[in-house]
Amino acid sequence: MLRLSLAFLLVAFVRANIDVDACSRAGFTEGLACSSCKLLPEFGLEALQEDCDNCCEDDTLGQNKNVPRYPKAVLEMCDCKLRAFPQIEPFIKGRMKGHFKNLKTKHIQAAAPRLKMMNDKGVVMERLNIESWDTDTVTEYLNERLELE
Repeated sequence: MLRLSLAFLLVAFVRANIDVDACSRAGFTEGLACSSCKLLPEFGLEALQEDCDNCCEDDTLGQNKNVPRYPKAVLEMCDCKLRAFPQIEPFIKGRMKGHFKNLKTKHIQAAAPRLKMMNDKGVVMERLNIESWDTDTVTEYLNERLELE
């Protein structure tokens, strides 16, 4: 499954004539939705538009068939870090806590926020550091990648 996911990503990046390393060096992460690139001018970031467009994955109508979906996810974080990462609090004990039924939270001593996306057997397929993500980005990612329960 992991090899298949990597193959899809490689095809997407080769098709865009830019490689994964170049996108990473430019500051773009795997799974970047092209709809996010369209927002750059709103923040005065037009200079990033071309690279963003080359590194993004088409998410027309919110349905990117190349993006894997997972039946389970765990949000791990130390409760002591909620003040440092207020954007994650809605998923731990706020308005988003019950929104994703197959998202569990787990307290890990001294851990910064991270997501673990798992298959139906509970095997971790993706580990994501979400320290710099805002609430909307986490929500968008989970809506796109987490199967509806």
